[in-house]
Amino acid sequence: MLVTVENPMPVAWAHRAMRRCGATKDLTPLQLYRARHSVIYAVKFWIDIVGISDRVHTHLVRHHAGYIPWVLSQRPDRRGQPGPRSMSILCNAEALINLAQKRLCGQAWHETRAAVEQIRAEVAKLDPDLAAVMQPRCIWEGRCRQVKSCGFYQGQKLAGDV
Repeated sequence: MLVTVENPMPVAWAHRAMRRCGATKDLTPLQLYRARHSVIYAVKFWIDIVGISDRVHTHLVRHHAGYIPWVLSQRPDRRGQPGPRSMSILCNAEALINLAQKRLCGQAWHETRAAVEQIRAEVAKLDPDLAAVMQPRCIWEGRCRQVKSCGFYQGQKLAGDV
């Protein structure tokens, strides 16, 4: 599976917008991401995934808020063969944080978790502050919400916590 991530607006521009929004509070981009400040809705990313399995595709198309997936058709009259798909996603930073909270959980399907880890690694090349807060929900909340915990959460802290 090949994952590429692009930022249609330069991260420097997004961070400039963040500085303006945080001007009255003097917040850094990392602090704005952690606070889930409304400016993160304006930070957009294109994600292209080639060779994604049906199982992983099914998980990734379920997200919706700030997240628009496009998927290569499996119809026989369009593509004509089953197998790995390609998909593209246009999403904002908030959607990436939400995606990570759900799909980096130890209870998520291992292939889906690996795909989201690849997405996070590609995001880190463009926006390390955002990648730093793309963590499982247990890290954000300080507890596991799953009925059957994977046991991952051992008191880890979110990036920027003191």
